[in-house]
Amino acid sequence: MWGVVGGFVKWLLAYYGDIASGVLSVRYKLNVKVNRRNLLYFLADKEVPMEDINGDKGTMLKKHAWSESDNIRWCGEPPKIEVLVDHRFNFLLEAYIVISTKKSKVREKDILDIFFGELREYGVITKDAKIKGIEYFPEQEEEERLAAEEAALEAAKSVNLQQLLDAEFSGPSADDMARSLEQMKRDANMSMTVDRALWLGAEEEEEEEEEQ
Repeated sequence: MWGVVGGFVKWLLAYYGDIASGVLSVRYKLNVKVNRRNLLYFLADKEVPMEDINGDKGTMLKKHAWSESDNIRWCGEPPKIEVLVDHRFNFLLEAYIVISTKKSKVREKDILDIFFGELREYGVITKDAKIKGIEYFPEQEEEERLAAEEAALEAAKSVNLQQLLDAEFSGPSADDMARSLEQMKRDANMSMTVDRALWLGAEEEEEEEEEQ
């Protein structure tokens, strides 16, 4: 617990120390699959001056470092960038970016959009791929999904309850009343027809008795 708190405080002090000194440095732990051919095109365009190779039987790690040159893209003085790539399995493992906050308007969120945006432009990473822990957070999305499902369930319960209350306490609808009146008319007409038939039958019996 205290180790986590201490680590966070250390990071926070370093972060604000960099800002105070006019330098913003960001390190991304990526572990994202890359297209090797497009990565080589990307690095060739950057004219990477330094490569540090560290390989073993399982991996071939290579560190590439360069200084960006596009002042327009980076809204001022471009940053220095360093990436760590596993060239055996084609994974971009880390990216370390250092930029002068006094000579550029770019901030941390902008770095994310610019750097990963350019990687997608080159096809180094796929355009629809979201980087876990940086561009999307599965735990947070799961919590939001569960909260949305619970809210939808509560809304459905509320609607069903309201429908039951309406059915219990509201009077008959206009259509129901119209049907009831129509049925009453039919019943009344039928009753009058029966009464008339009985009356005519009784009258005929009286006439027959008088004739006899």
